[in-house]
Amino acid sequence: MKHMCGPRRPYRLGVKPMTVFQAITLMISFGVLVLMLSDRKKK
Repeated sequence: MKHMCGPRRPYRLGVKPMTVFQAITLMISFGVLVLMLSDRKKK
């Protein structure tokens, strides 16, 4: 992931989008897990 960001760019600019993306993916995966668990309980 570090290779994608050029050395000329500031460090924070390369980190911010990744953390936001990771947070979104974590929330989506967590939501899917909760949905799967609730579906199993209903059945």
